[in-house]
Amino acid sequence: MRLSPKLRFEIFKRDQFTCRYCGRRTPDVVLEIDHVVPVAEGGSDDPENLVTACYECNRGKGATPLEVIPVGEDDVHYRTILLAERELQLREYNTLMRRVREREEQQAKELVDYWCALWYLDPQTARHFEVPNPLRLERYLQRIAAEDIARAMRVCATKPGLNYPSKGCNYLYGILQRWLREGVRF
Repeated sequence: MRLSPKLRFEIFKRDQFTCRYCGRRTPDVVLEIDHVVPVAEGGSDDPENLVTACYECNRGKGATPLEVIPVGEDDVHYRTILLAERELQLREYNTLMRRVREREEQQAKELVDYWCALWYLDPQTARHFEVPNPLRLERYLQRIAAEDIARAMRVCATKPGLNYPSKGCNYLYGILQRWLREGVRF
């Protein structure tokens, strides 16, 4: 029985659009869903038995070596199906990445507003050196949770001796860089 597109996409997301065998990712390769225990040997369609595999690894996983091309790949119909699959995966990947980018942009904006509230600044009139750079915050948001960044902002706003928001920004960047360097888990 064919897997549903929803289940396939959930497995791709779980495996971060990366082949579990060779580590290659979309958009460089066409990805498929592989049954760890083949259906012919009693394997199920449960997510625990499914992994993301690139086309080459999935086709080569059985008794046939990876470098042997299975019969039928020269077929125009087959290549059309492969191209359609690649197009679908790229669309799903781009949709997911756009959602991540939009979330990071929104969280960065909210963090800048939070910073302004902590320092009693008007977000509309605050000078660029008084507030954290949103693009820089977006990069931090890829590795640090928004709530943890907000916690660091509170530390900066209440630290004695940091009388100016510009000094607070520098201190904030220092905290976040140290967390990343020391591998603090969030």
